[in-house]
Amino acid sequence: MEEKIKALETDIAALSDTSPSEDLPVPSQDVKDADLQEDQEDLQKIVETVQKKMFEEVKENCDQTADHIRTQQAEKQINDQFQKLHQFLQNEEEARLSALREGEKQKTQPMEEKIKALETDIAALSDTIRVTEEKLSSEGNSSQQDCKAALEKTQRCCNPDDPQQVPGALMDVPKHLGNLGFNVWKKMKEVVSYTPVILDPNTAHPGMILSDDLTSVKLGKKENLPENPERITACHSVLGSEGFDSGTHSWVVEVGENRGWRLGVLAESDESLIEPEYLGLGYYDEKYAAWSPSQCLVLKETNRFQTIKVLLEYDKKTLSFIDAKSNRYIHTITHTFTKKLFPCINTWDIDALKLLPQQVNTQPNM
Repeated sequence: MEEKIKALETDIAALSDTSPSEDLPVPSQDVKDADLQEDQEDLQKIVETVQKKMFEEVKENCDQTADHIRTQQAEKQINDQFQKLHQFLQNEEEARLSALREGEKQKTQPMEEKIKALETDIAALSDTIRVTEEKLSSEGNSSQQDCKAALEKTQRCCNPDDPQQVPGALMDVPKHLGNLGFNVWKKMKEVVSYTPVILDPNTAHPGMILSDDLTSVKLGKKENLPENPERITACHSVLGSEGFDSGTHSWVVEVGENRGWRLGVLAESDESLIEPEYLGLGYYDEKYAAWSPSQCLVLKETNRFQTIKVLLEYDKKTLSFIDAKSNRYIHTITHTFTKKLFPCINTWDIDALKLLPQQVNTQPNM
């Protein structure tokens, strides 16, 4: 933007420095001074017009675009999202280390109890040996039978049963380490979500307000936004950030109590228009209608839907609208698609339309 402004300033300066008579035909001697003065005034008006149009208006739009870029706060949103992820990973690490320590405690406690029991047995054995030795030494006239009995008693104490190894005494290492990253990723669904369609704020009508996560939109006060080519100004609409030219795609929109909306797709080459390459379903004045390039059809539908699934089957040349709650088809439009189609949301109500997150399958394919 700054380079473009400097280039415009250079062009205007060069035009302003042009001599009033430069590139003008040399007047004949009989041309009156009044005619020359008039030509000079006309040239000055042209210069002023070009300066106003090329410099002032374009520079204003460039300044406005540069200011808008600075206020889009994408960096802040990225920082906030990663802060949430960092906090989740930190909490998950602490929880898993705590579980590991608890497991170690449960496994080592029986071993410590066995060691204490063995220490007690050894101390008792030492006492028995000491007592036996004292008895044998103090009873010099002990019979052979008495000595044999004392020896047998000591041998019994010195030959305890072998300690039994209990199954499962070791740590269950696979429980704590197996597929660790994958299992953490599965649990991450608690703090993250996937929305198949993300709204593009650069296409939004100036009178629409988008949420920070770019998944909901509502009617608001008209803002002074840059007049970039992608922006829709003909109606209160916004497009999805990604277009489709093949395959099957779906997204669910919560319309709630919004009293005026349209959901559908818009062809790539007609971003500034609703027709002829717009296909969609709308609700207004308590009536539903379906739009296609060939017609606008009022539907005989009396139900008030809260969530609507939009199903685009590009290769089958169909666009369907389904009640997400009952899975009942509301209407299907058949049309030969030839261009990339972008999800399109239109509203003229302050109640927000929200794109709902989609459940992600985290189970491995078998």
